[in-house]
Amino acid sequence: MIIEDLNEVGKKMFSQKLYKEAAPVFEFGTTNTEYKNYIEDNIYYGLAIYYANNKKDVTPDPVQLQKADLAFEKVTIASPSYQDAYLYRGRTNSLIGNDEMTIKYYDGYVAKVTEKGPEELAKPATTKKVIESYNTIAASYANTDKVKAIEYFNKTLTLDPVNPYATESIAKLKK
Repeated sequence: MIIEDLNEVGKKMFSQKLYKEAAPVFEFGTTNTEYKNYIEDNIYYGLAIYYANNKKDVTPDPVQLQKADLAFEKVTIASPSYQDAYLYRGRTNSLIGNDEMTIKYYDGYVAKVTEKGPEELAKPATTKKVIESYNTIAASYANTDKVKAIEYFNKTLTLDPVNPYATESIAKLKK
């Protein structure tokens, strides 16, 4: 099928960091759950939009980012064990500025990796993402619930006792 062949074209563009150009290529494969690349195309589609909008010189496009969030949602439905879809939903909603959904999906990511057990949590890459989750959740709470924000920054400090972002943020919140 031609749509399945587009997956390779999109991956080549993605690997060249042509995210904005790759997104519409992957979009074709995100509509039909019967396509063999359905999950992969949704992952790449969401990532392409996210990375295209997460650059210093780019103003994030909330409409595009909502499409990325929807693509990651399709992944969580089709493959609930794919934990990074929750992480990217958190990152995407953070970029949109939606604190409530940012908290929800980063918490979802932490729950998914916790379900997998201590071996998963012990992986350095996972620990780094859990710290990112806690810090972003805390930052999302910072303006509305300082107690919750401090609670999440303290969770970061249990994993990384000298985390500069968490320690500086706690100091600011306690003023």
